[in-house]
Order: sequence, then C-alpha cells, then structure tokens
Amino acid sequence: MNEEEAEAAGIHQQTGALLLNWYDSALYFLQRADFLRRWDVRTVQATAILGIVSINVGDSKMQSVLWACAIRIAQFLNMGNDSAHQNESLLLTETRRRLWWTLVICEWIPIPYLAPCISDADFRIELPATLDDEELLSEPRQDDLPRPIQYHIVMIQLAKIYHGFRVSLNLLSGKAADIVTLVLQTDEALADNIAGLPSHLRFDISSSSSVTESPDVDKPWIQWQRINISLILLYYRIAVNRVLQNQWVQDPTTFARTRAICLDSARGIISLASTCTDSLARHRPWATSLHLFSAAIILGVEARFHADESKQQYVRDMRFCVGFLNGVKDQSIIATHAVQILEEQFPDEQ
Repeated sequence: MNEEEAEAAGIHQQTGALLLNWYDSALYFLQRADFLRRWDVRTVQATAILGIVSINVGDSKMQSVLWACAIRIAQFLNMGNDSAHQNESLLLTETRRRLWWTLVICEWIPIPYLAPCISDADFRIELPATLDDEELLSEPRQDDLPRPIQYHIVMIQLAKIYHGFRVSLNLLSGKAADIVTLVLQTDEALADNIAGLPSHLRFDISSSSSVTESPDVDKPWIQWQRINISLILLYYRIAVNRVLQNQWVQDPTTFARTRAICLDSARGIISLASTCTDSLARHRPWATSLHLFSAAIILGVEARFHADESKQQYVRDMRFCVGFLNGVKDQSIIATHAVQILEEQFPDEQ
C-alpha cells in the first residue's frame, strides 16, 4: 500500500515496528507449530514466505537458515519428483510445482550469490502449467490472455541461465579467455530470454509507456510484473557482464561491448525506477534496492575512471538512486546500508 492507504488504515506511523512485530509473531507461531518435525507442504510455503520477508527486515542469518530448512523439508516430501506424486489432483500438482520452482528460483539467483543447496540432479519435475488459479479448479481456457504464472516461468528460465553461468564460472578457475567466452554466451542467452518474453511482459527501455501502460486495467498485476521482470533482467545482465569490469576499466576499447551492456543496463534500471517510482515505493521490494545500488556502483566507477561528457549524467543518476533509497529505507535495512556505502565510497558525487 502507499502512504495514503496506510494512513487510511491507521498504520501510517511506526510502519517499521509493525512489520517487525508481524515478522516476529510469524516466526514464533512457526516454532510453536514444531515445523522442523512436522513436515507439511504448508510448512514449506510459510517458511519460504518468511525467508523472503526476512531480507526486508535485515534478518539475513535467519533467512539463510530458514531457506535451507524449507529446501530440506521439500526434499524429504519429494516435492521435486513428479513420479512420486502420480495420483495427485491437478490443483495439488501445480501447487507443488510452483512452490518447488520458487525454492529453485530463490536458491539459484540470490543476491549476493551463494553456493546453492539444490543442484540440477536433485529433482525431476515439469515446469508449472500456464494456467490461472481459476483454471486449476475448472476447465482450462483456450486463449492466449496473460496469466500471472507466465512471470514465474520467465523467472525459472532466468534462474537456469544464471545458475549455469555461476557453475561454469567456478570451473574455469580464472582462465581469462574462457571467462570472456562464457560471459558473451550467457549474455546472449539472457538476450534471447528477453526476446522471448510474453507480449504483456515485454518492455522497451527507450519507451517508458511500454512499461507503465497495462494492456488490461482489470489486471493490475501485469504492470507490476512487467516493471519487476524488466528490473531483474537488466540487473542480471549487469551481474554477468561485470565479471569483466576490471578488464574494461583497464582496456575500455577491447571490452567495449560488456562495458556498454553494463552501462546501458544500469541506466535502464534507473530510468525504470524514475518512471515507476510510485509503484516501486508502494511494493518496497528489497531486490529493487539492490538493483539500484548495483546500478549506482557501476555508474560511480565509470564516472571515477572514465570521466567524459557523460560524467555529470552518471552523477545525476547516482543521486537519484540515493534519493530513492532514502525514501524506502524506513522499511528496508538493505536500502539503509546501500545509502551508507554509496555516500562513503563516492563522497564527491553526492
């Protein structure tokens, strides 16, 4: 909700304290339910939700433990194995698949990257079906209208690409030429993923209308999904290409392509955030704070080492990032830390 809605609901004051109270209460009742001994799909659902929310409140240590618990319980329940659930209803099958792939997504594309608790060999499960929740309880529709689950499937594809990149990168042991090839191949895969987006999720970073205009006013989730997937895909193009940042700082000509991709993606993130400030501030996703922080770091390094006619624009973009992060830091400890780091590392650009 936005500030006006919070005020109308009587919770516009001490929202941070209310969030912490809800979070602590949820953890308390999870423990009371003896979730580590009484395994159930609902335990995995609750643990996954809390594992995501915990980042907003800065409880990263609890987050890593909760997430590992959710994965292990899901594995004990054989949730990642379709053949173990052959007599399930369509509803239960799709619920299980969606939940398992949520665990995979968050485990394979964490920020910052950590060694995953799930590998490709650990599961045999189909992707979620492209069906609305209502279709799981009735007959599937024969149409190509947007469905919320399509966003989830795009995220699965992204997770597979990035996980493969990180595994391969670890195996290369610092071999420069091989790393360059891997970066280029992975970026091409990301570009193909972007090109294959469903029409309602496609974006043109040069046109803000393509992000902000929803094709269906009765489906407000479309706009949020489009904004979010745009930010995520731009961020992971940065995450892949910035592996070569040291090289392009020293030799910007040879590594002009990766440098340009990082800079364009960083400015694309900031452009989206500036266009969609109200929507992003309303949802306050912790990942957006990290996306903006990463974009600001890329531009800050560029302004410092390659001062040219673009420097002032980079500085203005960095200031926007700091301003946005200051605006949401009351409910995101990540935003608070991001502002501190940016102000310490780039004092002249503030």
